[in-house]
Amino acid sequence: MKIKQFFSKFIVISSLTLPVFLSSCGQFFNFNSTRPKPSLDEDNHKYAGDYFLNLLDKHYEENNLKRATFSPLNYFYSLQKENKDSKLAQNRSRNYFLGNKNSIDIFTLGEFQKNIIEKSQEITKQANIDRFVSADSIKKEFEEKFLNGTTIEETLKNNNILIMEHFGEKSLLSARHYYFDDKVDAYINMTPFRADDIHFFQYTNLGIEPVFNPYFTVVLYPKKQKIYFHYNFNKADAETLVTKTRKIYHDLEKRYLLPNYLKNKAFYDIFDEIKSIQKKNKIQFFKLKQPFDKVAEKLDPWVNNFFENKHAIIKNLEEFKDKIINRISKLDSNLKIDENEFINDFETKVFSGKKLEDIFKNSNIFIYETWEKFVYGSPQSYYLNSDNKPTTVEFEKIIITNEENNNIFLEPISHSDYSFDAFTRFFPSSKFNKLAFQILVVPKEKNIVFNKNINRLKTLESVIKNYLQK
Repeated sequence: MKIKQFFSKFIVISSLTLPVFLSSCGQFFNFNSTRPKPSLDEDNHKYAGDYFLNLLDKHYEENNLKRATFSPLNYFYSLQKENKDSKLAQNRSRNYFLGNKNSIDIFTLGEFQKNIIEKSQEITKQANIDRFVSADSIKKEFEEKFLNGTTIEETLKNNNILIMEHFGEKSLLSARHYYFDDKVDAYINMTPFRADDIHFFQYTNLGIEPVFNPYFTVVLYPKKQKIYFHYNFNKADAETLVTKTRKIYHDLEKRYLLPNYLKNKAFYDIFDEIKSIQKKNKIQFFKLKQPFDKVAEKLDPWVNNFFENKHAIIKNLEEFKDKIINRISKLDSNLKIDENEFINDFETKVFSGKKLEDIFKNSNIFIYETWEKFVYGSPQSYYLNSDNKPTTVEFEKIIITNEENNNIFLEPISHSDYSFDAFTRFFPSSKFNKLAFQILVVPKEKNIVFNKNINRLKTLESVIKNYLQK
């Protein structure tokens, strides 16, 4: 099923199972709506949902807001699913990862330690996977995904951190979004809303289970300021709700002036094209064969990588031996590696038998280590039984997003980081055990610029201009 078709299918279906925004606010939206005036209903076509998501991505970039999945959060909801709590999605008094409400402010390092690190360790212990997931790994994942790689210690010197938890939403269009409508010296006003309220439609419960897509929204704000949530949507009738949402749409449209080609394309369009983009880029896939694949057990995708910063540029055969073969030997000194056999296996699988010595005459090799990612399913089967893994796993792929002068711009991309795990039930079975490599041959005169920080809007613009425009 095409990803865009999947989203479109659910744009017109609303959920009665949205989580509560703040525990003190009661139901987040008023679903007792009636059919609006026909004249307003006819304006639906003037408002593009894809374009709204793109405007919001720009708005979030401007206001230090990050949204991403987080492994311990996935573990938490996976354990809830394993307990077969059939009322999980409807039970508004349930506990969240963050406690008894789905938002929390972090002011100190101690609060971060208690509410994120210790809570994560409690969950991994309950799942019997604590020996696989370290405190350092949890901390590093949070810093990479929500703080642009800045340490939590450095971040909290001048900023507080607002964390909001999302679960059970059917699509990003129907999910909770936030509009920063006022900033002064003392406070920041944020308006929560649903993006699909730009359209009038009847709210209908068709009994469709919510897509399990836990993720965090994280906002950094200066310590001298406070955040206030503006406007109570609980009291809004259907007409007021849509009118106010459309006002946000128009305000953002005037502010950012995004190009027209972003009006009918959204980030999930990228995933329909990944396979063809990688084929065009001539990006290859390499998996360590047995017994060398077992070195992954001594590594960690966040704090102990195979390569420094998860990637390497190899310029000659000696560097290949040092960065790959010698690295394997250092990880497990008991492994006996025949260099010629290993190199021949690499040449055969990646380059159809072409010799590395010939490739290195005119080219360098860029290698990105890509990890199989636990997304949503059974933590125990993922970590403890590699022969019986759930299908809810994936691995990152790299793509060339742009070429300019002598620079080649590369980015890693994955479903869960872009869609917040909205498609886990459609993931194929894993092709490898934990660790593999994405490989690109680059002319020696070219410079690789590798960007690991996700910016959905910029990536989408690059992909449209380089691959999707006819």
